[in-house]
Amino acid sequence: LVSKGKSVICVHHNLYDAEKYFDHGILINQRLVAEGPLKKVLLKKNLEKAFGAGVAIPRLSGSNTSNDEVAA
Repeated sequence: LVSKGKSVICVHHNLYDAEKYFDHGILINQRLVAEGPLKKVLLKKNLEKAFGAGVAIPRLSGSNTSNDEVAA
């Protein structure tokens, strides 16, 4: 559908395999926390804002940044 110019919206709750399916994400917890490319959305600060301190941080492929800065 995307190749035909269509937008696809999907609700997905597994942060560990999100990059298999998506290149753009929206992080919401009652309000918008972050939106954009997954590597910018899944930052530690955004995940902690959405889920609280101590949240398990997923590591996306191709990451070479510390967990303190980026989850992706």
